[in-house]
Amino acid sequence: MVDISEYLRFEIEMLPDELLVEEFSKEVDVLRNDTELVSKRIDKLDIYLANNK
Repeated sequence: MVDISEYLRFEIEMLPDELLVEEFSKEVDVLRNDTELVSKRIDKLDIYLANNK
């Protein structure tokens, strides 16, 4: 009996390989970190603008 994940990966090719999943995960981490940095910069700008009215 063929394992279902093996069948999907090799016969239907619907599952990404491990390298693609790892690359995607790394890109998500980079995006998350970049978003966090932008958020912090916006917070600092808000504080600056509030103090200089």
